[in-house]
Amino acid sequence: MIDPTLILIALSSGSLLASSDPSSPPSSPPPTDQDPLTGDTFANFPKRGLAQLGRWCSSLWHSQTEAVALVVRYNSQWAGTGSDGTLVPKRQPSGEIYYCRHASQDMVNRYLKSVGDPARVVLVGNETIRKETAVVPEGVHYAKTGRGKLLVDPERAQRVVGEIQAELDQGRPVAVLVSRQVKPKGLKERQGTDHVITITGYEYDENGEKVFTFLDPGTTSRDRARGTLTVNEEGNLSGPIPYRPEKQYELFGYYPFKT
Repeated sequence: MIDPTLILIALSSGSLLASSDPSSPPSSPPPTDQDPLTGDTFANFPKRGLAQLGRWCSSLWHSQTEAVALVVRYNSQWAGTGSDGTLVPKRQPSGEIYYCRHASQDMVNRYLKSVGDPARVVLVGNETIRKETAVVPEGVHYAKTGRGKLLVDPERAQRVVGEIQAELDQGRPVAVLVSRQVKPKGLKERQGTDHVITITGYEYDENGEKVFTFLDPGTTSRDRARGTLTVNEEGNLSGPIPYRPEKQYELFGYYPFKT
């Protein structure tokens, strides 16, 4: 495959457009036009227009090969495993249970502090998430079907996924709320979200598809906490639960930042 950067060099130099016949009659004065992308006024629109196209191709080529991989220290919501084999939750200083949302918040905020970023994740209520940063249709309270499928508004999903990527591009991991694709046990579980994970970056696979990476605080093993999400047919993010790969996560929304 030809690197578009080489096309850029050739087009910018004008070598592909220059006439090599000295006997050619002089052409009329080159027209003056405006670059529709930059607003620059220039002469010889075809030459500069092709050069602009070369720059655009080069930019597109490099954007498809870039990735974001933030080195976030893993943090589990669990203190360990009890003698009976059950998971033992951590406790907050107040004595209250340390949930997945607290673990993800701490993963993000500790990372931001380590790199000198003043932003911090805020654990707002689910109703605020639904209004501002959720992928579910606005005004729908029970956003999960009886079979465990999340109801998704494709337009909101596209916007939310774009906002998450924008935060990653700024060097910020994102604490996101997800829905386990399992049959809900009651109305509370049908509200849509039942877990929180931390998205730490994204990359492109061999097919050029974007893959988001995350850490899941729902296990005591860092090796089993790594997972990936991809964009599905609804424009939302989904992917297997790392320690239950037969089940899926679907993105519900994300916690906002405060600076």
